[in-house]
This record gives sequence, structure tokens and C-alpha cells, in this order.
Amino acid sequence: LIFNVNQEWLTTGVGEPFQKKGPMVSETKEGVPYFDISLSEANSSVFMEEQPAYFVNYKPFNDCTAYLPVYGDSMYPKYASGEIIAVKEVTNFDVLQWGEAYVIMGDETTNEIRSIKLVHQHANPEKLILRSSNPNFKGETVILKSGIKAMYIIKGKITRNLI
Repeated sequence: LIFNVNQEWLTTGVGEPFQKKGPMVSETKEGVPYFDISLSEANSSVFMEEQPAYFVNYKPFNDCTAYLPVYGDSMYPKYASGEIIAVKEVTNFDVLQWGEAYVIMGDETTNEIRSIKLVHQHANPEKLILRSSNPNFKGETVILKSGIKAMYIIKGKITRNLI
């Protein structure tokens, strides 16, 4: 495969002249599901119940659980409204990467929080500190680990530029 020329097209004339490169969006069930929902509308098992809008097959993020859109500006400039995040479920809340961004879905003890936040260590190992990256959203939210229904680390993002 030289210069991305499709060998079948070159020899038979069938197909596209050039192979596609980069992230592929698939209508088949190959890749990671994209859910076009707001976190505020989601419940912790949303990835099992909802029908994905489509699947994204991008090799560096194919180990992720889902792609989700970002709404709001509490995490700006790290994550801006309109961007898409690739998330991977975390099951052991005692092994977290401090200072990294996570999607947090809590129960009634956390007021049903559904948010993207930077996670920091608390002096009490049973608790977590959640912070926004936007300096206009001051303060911290402290929650019990036991109040977390689901948690996802953000492995990457896709920025959409509108022309």
C-alpha cells in the first residue's frame, strides 16, 4: 500500500481510489458506542440501556467504554462544551489518578451528581474531593466513595471546529 492507493481500485477499477485514514465512524457495531446524551439526563447504567447514536472505531481509544458529548463550562478550558470525550469505566475507587478528570455518577447521598470533575485525594480515605478546572467555578465538592454509582476516567477528547 503506497500513498494510500487502494490496490483493488488500481488493478480492477472497483472501489475508491484511496484508502481512508484516521478515525473511522462505523455504522456497524465495531468500535466504541457514542451516546448523544447529557450527563444530567443519564443514569449510571445508561451505557447498557440506551441505544448508541453510532460507533467510533479509533484504535487508541477502542478500550474505552463510551464516547459522550460535553455540556456546560465548569471544566473549561480543559473540556469545552461541544467537545466529545472518550471514557473508560473505573471499578476500583481506591486506585485513582489524582488530579485527572473523571465522569462521576452518584447516588442520592451525593444529590445524584452527574458531572465531569477533577478528582483529588481527601484526608479521609473514604472520601474524594471534586473540583472544576474553570476558575469561575470556585470551591470543592466532597463526596463519599460509597456514594458513587459509576465512575469513568476521561482518556481523551475530540474537538469539533465549526467553519
